[in-house]
Amino acid sequence: MAEKQRRAATSNDSEKFIVRLPDGMRTRIAEAAAANHRTMNAEVVSRLQQSFERPSGLISDLSLDSDRRLSLKTLAREIAKALRDELSSITAQQTRSAPPAEATKVTKRARTTARK
Repeated sequence: MAEKQRRAATSNDSEKFIVRLPDGMRTRIAEAAAANHRTMNAEVVSRLQQSFERPSGLISDLSLDSDRRLSLKTLAREIAKALRDELSSITAQQTRSAPPAEATKVTKRARTTARK
């Protein structure tokens, strides 16, 4: 009886929020709730609570000390710079190997004349 009163009090004190779930999400929540030995509502609330407790952002989400996080940021910057440099190099090579615009026009005219 006390359990029923506690649940009634909790339900009355809580806000209801209706949500539309994508196909299959309800099943996944039900499976996770069963695996964690709790209700679907408790599963959803627990997962939402966890999402608010951890810092946001890719590097922040990693549970690493600040030195390790800093080295990952440095590595990410170095990779980004290397990719920019490589892209610039490829672009420069394509520009050098492409025929000049005037030569392209002459070649097109020659083809057109040859077909006539």
